[in-house]
Amino acid sequence: MEQTIKLDSQARLRLRWIQHYEQVTNKVAPTCRYFGISRTTFYMWYNCYLSLGLEGLKSKSSRPHKIQRWLPKDICDTIIELRLKRHYGPARMSWYIRQKYGWFVSKNTI
Repeated sequence: MEQTIKLDSQARLRLRWIQHYEQVTNKVAPTCRYFGISRTTFYMWYNCYLSLGLEGLKSKSSRPHKIQRWLPKDICDTIIELRLKRHYGPARMSWYIRQKYGWFVSKNTI
């Protein structure tokens, strides 16, 4: 039994591009002209389709997988504690954390 994949409207449109290319024209330029897309866009989605199948046509999040500026929990807790107890601003807090704990946290990060 074949498993069906739910495609959103954008993925269905991309599938139509590929079907038009494979079944009607067999040429990229006329297909792109017909749908009003660039060849770069077509090739990007066509390569995704070739490597991943229908799953490759789905839109994916562009959010980064890892955010480099996240601080460890103990440093965050220290910053919050200093702000609540001593009412330090970012510049002073950065200096204090460097002096007392030996951690470097920029004032922009704080």
